[in-house]
Amino acid sequence: QGPKGDPWQPGLAMWSEGDLSLVASGALAIAWIYGSTRADRQLASGLNATAWYCVMYMKELGPVLPMVFAVLASVSLGDLLSTACSLGLDVKQGAAVGGWLGSTELGFERRWALLAAVTVWRADKLESLVQRMQRSAQYTRSVGMAESLQMTAGDPLGIAWPATWGWARRAAHVALSSIGSADFLRLAFPAVVLDEFLWWMLAKTQYLWSRHVCMVPPAIDVIVLPLLDLLHLIPVIVKVLLLGIQVYPELSDENAECRMVLIISALALTAHNCHLMYTSVCLDLPDA
Repeated sequence: QGPKGDPWQPGLAMWSEGDLSLVASGALAIAWIYGSTRADRQLASGLNATAWYCVMYMKELGPVLPMVFAVLASVSLGDLLSTACSLGLDVKQGAAVGGWLGSTELGFERRWALLAAVTVWRADKLESLVQRMQRSAQYTRSVGMAESLQMTAGDPLGIAWPATWGWARRAAHVALSSIGSADFLRLAFPAVVLDEFLWWMLAKTQYLWSRHVCMVPPAIDVIVLPLLDLLHLIPVIVKVLLLGIQVYPELSDENAECRMVLIISALALTAHNCHLMYTSVCLDLPDA
């Protein structure tokens, strides 16, 4: 849900639906974490096996479902791809015309498709956040609290920073899709879900081709395919950065606290994505 007075769509406030989406994301994340640590037959006992396996299968289709639901929520596939692939926000057009969501109030089917898209997408980020926190807690438990604090004091950048940064960048996804959902969904969400979908599709295609056809040539495997993955990340970097420096700073003063959280979240995600691109282009590809 967006900040106070900031609807998901012009003329359409979705407070109750937004709250339901956030709760559903949390429930999905908990279910996926629970399911990933237990055997199938343990999960089936006491639960409806079919329903449970459907929930777990949603995890396997994590990058696909948000894209499918986003297509169903869009005015057209062309509008969705146009918004996703452009290297800018075109804020005036997005606010006045509605962009990939259109200018009219969303109907029942499209509204719930949009809610489903952000619910599944956010659940994946919540799962990753909780798992990162669990790893930090397990490390602290293994070495002891006193020893952990002593090590952190002696080397804060080496001990505390990786965990803190891991939490922060994962929490940033949740913040942008919850308290900043209006602008994020309208202006950047198509690029984000398309990037993750293309990454999943490319990885699956490469795996199936190598397994059932022939091995992918090394030059394509280590150079061409990584570069293709970076190409569809570029619109994400640009759009999220512009949200942080152009859109969120213009929120009203009554949303000052949300404004600061959203700016920091957008900049944190941009820094992470830029680091991924730098690592791939300047470190991994030369070594390959």
